[in-house]
Amino acid sequence: MPEVFEPNQLLRQISRDDLPFLKEMVYFATNQDLHETDAGIVLSRLNARWIEDYIEDWGKPGDFGLIAKGTGNNDVGAAWYRRNYRSEIPHNVMSIAVKPEARGRGIGKLLMTNLLISAKNEGLEEMQVKVGRSNENAKKLLKSVSFSVFDYSGGHFFMATCTRN
Repeated sequence: MPEVFEPNQLLRQISRDDLPFLKEMVYFATNQDLHETDAGIVLSRLNARWIEDYIEDWGKPGDFGLIAKGTGNNDVGAAWYRRNYRSEIPHNVMSIAVKPEARGRGIGKLLMTNLLISAKNEGLEEMQVKVGRSNENAKKLLKSVSFSVFDYSGGHFFMATCTRN
């Protein structure tokens, strides 16, 4: 029987100590068909430069994220955003991922709901995310928390939601 995720089962704020886990989550977010058994593939690609865009110099003003913990206090998912973290990227960078073995239990929705509350409290008016064309689960999750598709380019859907009242 799969583990049931309880909403009070622990969400905690991301710290610099979590960067190895965030690196793994970025990879799972962009390669949704990989499973935990593909760990060798994942680990061999974790040093890709594009992954660093999501986590380098974590902890600057405007960086915020949450990690969900599962059974045994293991990290099972994360969602985060970076406000204007580099001048050549003038928008917010957002990512969400849940480990394959923990998907389908409401963890992603819990993370996204709380991340959007934080974004609103921080004064962000809009959040955007890029979703791979074949990642139907991510599109479904994001639509459930009021994201909608506003563009399609290069094999990706671009989705956004308004966080202001």
